This record gives sequence, structure tokens and C-alpha cells, in this order.
Amino acid sequence: MVVAACVAIALIVTCLELLTSRERMWEPDDRVGWVPPTEPELVRSRVVPSEPEQIVARATPPPATPPPPARRRTGYLSINSSPWAELSVDGRMVGSTPQVRIRVTPGRHRLVLEREGFQTHRAWVNVPAGGTVRLTDITLAEITR
Repeated sequence: MVVAACVAIALIVTCLELLTSRERMWEPDDRVGWVPPTEPELVRSRVVPSEPEQIVARATPPPATPPPPARRRTGYLSINSSPWAELSVDGRMVGSTPQVRIRVTPGRHRLVLEREGFQTHRAWVNVPAGGTVRLTDITLAEITR
């Protein structure tokens, strides 16, 4: 029992010390940075003690890959209908309404809302980059026979 209490106290003290420590191991140090060498680095090495020194050139690292092309910011759709309906965007089934913040590319998109016993609702929407288009007043008309 005493051993368990000592282990528990040691564990608590260690955790508190780690939490209150000013030095954080997982945070990067801005003062130190790696810069790739621009020219081959020369290294002197001895292959066999009786032979003269050899100079070996280390290959430079391959050039950094260019950054990927700038991605267009996405836009969002928020759709609701009364009564609920199955929503598809550009021919891809998304799910039942309501749908909030459907991520889409900026530009024109085709919406189709369908529910059995109701007229299908079709619409085109233009979504701006970084914007959200909200369509919440869609009412499906019931099919009367």
C-alpha cells in the first residue's frame, strides 16, 4: 500500500513538473533552422590506413519541389426544403435535407431535390469562392392525382 502511494505521488509530481516546465519539446525553435547546402560538402575519410586520404563529395539534396498550384477556395451550400427531400448536387447524391455546409468548388452547380409523391425541384446556383449559398425556402408541391 505504501509503495503504491509513493508511486502515485511520484507520478503526480512528474506530471506537474512536465506541465509547468517552460521548455516545450513539441514546439519548434525558431532560432534553429535547417538550410540545404548549396554546394557539395567535402568529407575527408580514410578507406585503409596505409592509403592516402580520399576526398569524397556528398551529393546535394534534390531541388525542392515547387509548391502546388494555388487551390481555389471552396464554397459551401446549405439547403433545406419542406417537406424533406433527397438532395443531389451535380448528379451526386448528398443526402436528405436539411444539408448544412456542403463543400463545393466555386462556380455553377445543379441542384435536384426529389421525394416520392412530390414534384421534383431543380435549380442552378452560383457559389462564390469562400462564400455560402443558403436555400432554405424550397417547398415541394404535392402531386395530386
